[in-house]
Amino acid sequence: MKKIILILKGMLMGFASIAIPGVSASTIGIILCVYYQMIDAISSLLKDFKKSIGFLFFLVLGFAIGSLVGANLVSIIYDKYPLPIILVILGFIVGSLPRMIINLKGEFKKPSNLLVMLLVFIFVLGLSFLVTRGEEVQLSINMGPLNYILLIIVGLITAGTLVIPGMDFAVILLALGYYTAFVDLLNFHNAENILGNLVVLAVFFISYGIGTFFLSKLIKRLINNHEKKVQMAILSFVLISPVVIIKQCIFENSYFRQSPLVIPTSQIVIGIILFLVAMITVIVLYELTNPNDKRIEAMKKRNMFRFYFTIAIQFPVALYYLIKMQKIVKKDLLTFEERYALCMKLVRKVNKGGNIHPKVYGKEYLTKDPTLYIVNHQGRYDGCCFFNAVEDYPCTMVVDKGRIVHHFYIETFAMLKGEAIDKTDIRSQVKVMKNVAERLKNGESFVLFIEGKYGNNRNTLQEFHTGVLQPAYKSGCKVTPIVLYDSWKVFSISSLRRIEPETHVLPPIEYDEYKDLSKAEFSDLLKTRMQAKIDEIDERKAQEALNKKAKKHLKNN
Repeated sequence: MKKIILILKGMLMGFASIAIPGVSASTIGIILCVYYQMIDAISSLLKDFKKSIGFLFFLVLGFAIGSLVGANLVSIIYDKYPLPIILVILGFIVGSLPRMIINLKGEFKKPSNLLVMLLVFIFVLGLSFLVTRGEEVQLSINMGPLNYILLIIVGLITAGTLVIPGMDFAVILLALGYYTAFVDLLNFHNAENILGNLVVLAVFFISYGIGTFFLSKLIKRLINNHEKKVQMAILSFVLISPVVIIKQCIFENSYFRQSPLVIPTSQIVIGIILFLVAMITVIVLYELTNPNDKRIEAMKKRNMFRFYFTIAIQFPVALYYLIKMQKIVKKDLLTFEERYALCMKLVRKVNKGGNIHPKVYGKEYLTKDPTLYIVNHQGRYDGCCFFNAVEDYPCTMVVDKGRIVHHFYIETFAMLKGEAIDKTDIRSQVKVMKNVAERLKNGESFVLFIEGKYGNNRNTLQEFHTGVLQPAYKSGCKVTPIVLYDSWKVFSISSLRRIEPETHVLPPIEYDEYKDLSKAEFSDLLKTRMQAKIDEIDERKAQEALNKKAKKHLKNN
């Protein structure tokens, strides 16, 4: 099953590389949680050949299948509807530019960075004049030695697209003038030249493989030491590719040089719509994947396939709710209870779209009295996991200001009128804690993640920050510990299988029980009770695993 999944992931990467300019294979690899494994396997090919080839064989097989499907799909549609395809390609490329430019803000003033951009521009322009039109490149077994040398150079250059996130295979080929010719080699209608095509492809992929091998070894050092220069080079390729595309696909395309030229209105309208869809898709994709974070360790933590799938499968619904929440916040519409109900509805849609089936225990301890909920922190799903328990008990949140940077998080925080802590400003933190205490006195409830932030802690408690308990002392409210279990798995495991994160509401601790304790002692009390619950769940899970194993053994015998 794992091999089939690996092939499918390879297919998606291969399809994106050929059929979707602007979306790199490495970016898709990040989304599908296969990027860092791929880098490790390529760089360890000589050291651990058996293990590496066992992984790479199935990934490359899928990549080849996806590339073939993508190439033929693009070719067939392009022959009949060239304008929409050109506009789609331009949409993907234009959509990738804003994020790249924003991430390089301030770097354009450095002469060395500008020099890198200039050299790339000169190289690409020079090569595009050597190769005036993609279809004129003689990529055949009978082509001259110079064409083979150019093909090897192109293979070495495009090798970077597999290992450098944000560097796209199709865009580089378009910029170099080889895209149409390369796609033509993969077309099924060229079956009569299959032997010659395979020879040419072999030359290309040998150079591509050599480049990938050496680049995978150098990528960490390259990104760490010259990250901005690499990004400037990629940006340069992307900036010049629309010029090359328009030159090759429009000015030098016989379809657009007919006299009189008649382009059906339907092609123009559909093309514009597809351009906008492609552009928005890439902008959203870049927003979700943060392509400039190239640390291998960061890639290991980005196993968020379920998250991206949930957004993609419900994109129109997600867009509707996003716009609706922005309108509500801007015009200050609805009561707090109505806003809360809308947010809970969104949580349920996330659960449904992601095949998430949360389990809640201890709801009998919940009341509508003002409460400070103290919760452990595991991952990106923690907010939803908590709200699954208190969907009928409206409350708001205290969060790190630095984390309110993504849509839906921004809107949800504003909808619920939460409090944001600036961890770099002690005075601001004191003020926020005072505001929380006053709001607790006035009957509101708050949730606080006492560990401050999540890491690779999973179901292990981390250090508790005692300062967050100050509002409880000031307001005299009850404190209810809540334990999240397996919440980290939801957006940290690359799977769409049914998943059942658990939320355990523990008995509340009344003011009289903690008022004489120091914050450190109270923190220890909370941690002890929460750890006891985690230990209890661990034992239950272990017993369930043994029972399942025994049942399977009996069934097999």
